[in-house]
Amino acid sequence: MAHTRTALVTGGSQGIGYHVCRRLAGQGFHVVVHAPTPPEAHAAVDRLIRDGADPGLLRAAAADYRRLGDVTSLAHHLDDDLRRLDLLINNAGAVAPAARTVDGFDATLQINYLAPYVLTRLLGRALNAADGRIVTVGSALHRDGHLDPDYPAGAANTHPVQAHANVQLAVVLFARALALTDERRVTSVAVHPGCIDTGTFTAVYGPGGLPVTDGAAHVLHAADPAAEAVNGGYYEGLLRAEPAPLAHDDTAARHLWRATARLLGWDYTATQIPAQLRTAVSAAA
Repeated sequence: MAHTRTALVTGGSQGIGYHVCRRLAGQGFHVVVHAPTPPEAHAAVDRLIRDGADPGLLRAAAADYRRLGDVTSLAHHLDDDLRRLDLLINNAGAVAPAARTVDGFDATLQINYLAPYVLTRLLGRALNAADGRIVTVGSALHRDGHLDPDYPAGAANTHPVQAHANVQLAVVLFARALALTDERRVTSVAVHPGCIDTGTFTAVYGPGGLPVTDGAAHVLHAADPAAEAVNGGYYEGLLRAEPAPLAHDDTAARHLWRATARLLGWDYTATQIPAQLRTAVSAAA
């Protein structure tokens, strides 16, 4: 008997993430719907049910990406509860002001890159058990970014729009790094869903854009196991695209992977993150 596939969609309470959750539930996935706060997550689940989703296929989950303790706590609970995770969609992101989080990191860097890094690595057991797929939502703006893979904290030390481009380069390079790590039996891709009219990234892309449903369709195509996907590849819309030169540099990807672990205070040589390190993050960037 086939098992019910499980997906975690971060940023699932609105925009592209919400429509991805709705479509996945319609396909019979058990969907973990992430939002920054419990009320937002539960409200999204209630809305999905009103939109026709099976309540038995939905689970609310909350973690504020401005607090890495929230992220590690969510990962810990899901790792304990889920025997396997077939699909992780790293969709949550924001254009953040030039400010520090409670963890001491730049907000743009933490929300868009460090938090997904932490969540993805801590869910390694469940993803490996399912030979899962990881879809990381990135941006074509990464081509305007600059990044020292050995010093990811430096990506955000600039104007907010440039910082966003720099961090997006880290995001796309991270998706490639996931395809290179020995600890994972996963397929990892990055996808730019298009310039979508969500209202979230107006400061970067300007007003207007494609309908949210189009962006969701592009993410779902990257998530479809029936769709051919190049492990570590970068996609724009439905098609594989050429990323920035750094974004397909395997050496740079490995350097970023290790430098990010060091930034968080983790042992980058470990193949699995020990339980005691799940909440160990640096207080200084």
